Amino acid sequence: GEASYVASLAEAFWIAGSQSVVASLWAVNDESTSLLMTEFYKALKAGDSKAEALRKAQMLVRSDEKFAHPYYWSGFVLFGDWR
Repeated sequence: GEASYVASLAEAFWIAGSQSVVASLWAVNDESTSLLMTEFYKALKAGDSKAEALRKAQMLVRSDEKFAHPYYWSGFVLFGDWR
């Protein structure tokens, strides 16, 4: 028979019916992630698309000298509906 499995948590949410998921590709830093997610949701609330909100949040985190290295901001991806 054919094996059935879920490859990632993001895929599990997709299968369960989520239209979009923001997920990290690796273990992330708590402080930079808190800043990134706070800014992401601020931008969403202001009316930006999910893709634009994530981009803005990543750029803001990146602009902080403490979190300039890509490890802190580039590990997040948006799956699904970007609007």
